[in-house]
Amino acid sequence: MPSGRIAVLGGGPAGLAVAQLLKRQQPALQVTLFERQAPDSTFGYGVGLGWKALAGLTAASPSCVADLERASRELKRWTICSGDASISAHNSHGLAISRQVLLEVLREHAVQAGVDIRAGVHVTLDDVVDADVIIAADGVGSETRARLAPQLGVTATRGELAYLWCGAEIARDEMTLALTRTPAGPMVAHVMPYSDSASTFQVDAMQDTLGSLSDVGGSSLAYLESTFSGLLGGTPLRAKRPVWQVFETVKCERWSTGNVVLLGDAAHTAHYTVGSGTGLAIEDAACLAEALVGGGSPADAFEAYATARQPRVHRLQERAARSELWWSSLALRMDNPLPQLLLSYLSRTGAVPLAAIASDNADLVRQCLPGADGGDLTAAILATPFEEHPHRVVTAPDAATLVVDSTPTLDSLRATVEQVRDLAATGTTLVRLTGAPGADAVLDRLDLAEHIRAGAKLPTVVAGTESTRDTLALGVLTGRTDLVEIC
Repeated sequence: MPSGRIAVLGGGPAGLAVAQLLKRQQPALQVTLFERQAPDSTFGYGVGLGWKALAGLTAASPSCVADLERASRELKRWTICSGDASISAHNSHGLAISRQVLLEVLREHAVQAGVDIRAGVHVTLDDVVDADVIIAADGVGSETRARLAPQLGVTATRGELAYLWCGAEIARDEMTLALTRTPAGPMVAHVMPYSDSASTFQVDAMQDTLGSLSDVGGSSLAYLESTFSGLLGGTPLRAKRPVWQVFETVKCERWSTGNVVLLGDAAHTAHYTVGSGTGLAIEDAACLAEALVGGGSPADAFEAYATARQPRVHRLQERAARSELWWSSLALRMDNPLPQLLLSYLSRTGAVPLAAIASDNADLVRQCLPGADGGDLTAAILATPFEEHPHRVVTAPDAATLVVDSTPTLDSLRATVEQVRDLAATGTTLVRLTGAPGADAVLDRLDLAEHIRAGAKLPTVVAGTESTRDTLALGVLTGRTDLVEIC
């Protein structure tokens, strides 16, 4: 597409990034970006930027990436704390940056590239009908997506974990996950430093926990300031909207229709506990810009963009769903030793294999498995005894077998736990979980096994293949299953 008129709806990270990249790579394009909010009305605290997102910007706009890196803080260390105890691990996730600064940098470079930015203007599809391409980057509440939902095949699901997005003028050296117990259930603060003196302070809890706490409501900030006083040290929390929200996971079967294409949160969302929303948006922008300037029709570019990006996004959404499930079921493992809890956190999505965790955090692994010092870690884990079993690998166990044939949800997990409780009442002493051979299916069984162990108080055997031996061993080490079967 060597020339033409492009309208970008939305001035968030996705919109600003794609507008800049298009104009830099194809100066003949007429790129106009419409943002309904005025530039000085931006709100938000820190957001994460992964390395892949920055790599997507580097080739076309290295000066923009340099400015972003100068304004960011690298997140190298993560700490979980509960009460007076804490433990840390290396986990290079990327960078943290003020959302306001991120937008300022992207806006500055978009203007330098020649993008026509019109802020404070609410524009809909009807207002840009003369554009050759309309890029909808209008966020999670996308009006464009809502209007075109039948053509796009939109689904949106909400979980049970509520969150309140705050900020605090506190200095932290590392990403901190602060766990606390309320009278009704766990509550967690996700504290991410994004400057020398400021941190995002996002708190989450299950909705039924909030509903049982009479002090939470209009006085949410005061309650949280008291609950997390050890972290805040008297510093007040700030929130533009001190209202508890529930994350909505958005999926679209198709990301374009006609001359309209969706970008970033308008096309897809992934649960905030994996911190990838901003990064995915910028990755989308780089891919779409490359497709549009690469020649061919807009329809060809849209197809190339979707073909390249959808598998990556779908995979990330799967991992984000596991992360959401892990946090939603935190009560199951709150009493686990902190080293085991941190290891469970690092491995919760299945994205980080045992070898990588051991390489980056050998001390943490040794705390979970005393005596582990090099060698075959998987073999060492599976060689540990359990009750009357001399090791963790069993063959054809005498157990009640359940076939897990779908990815579990909180509701299905609860229903299965009730089923297993009934089995226990009739004399069942061991539950075997089997199903498809792939790694994702094994992770599904490990999720269910952990719930059975905690909810029905029965030991479990999770079946897998030789190719998933490491995943099974990690399940044992993190307390998700007691025994494994290698089929």
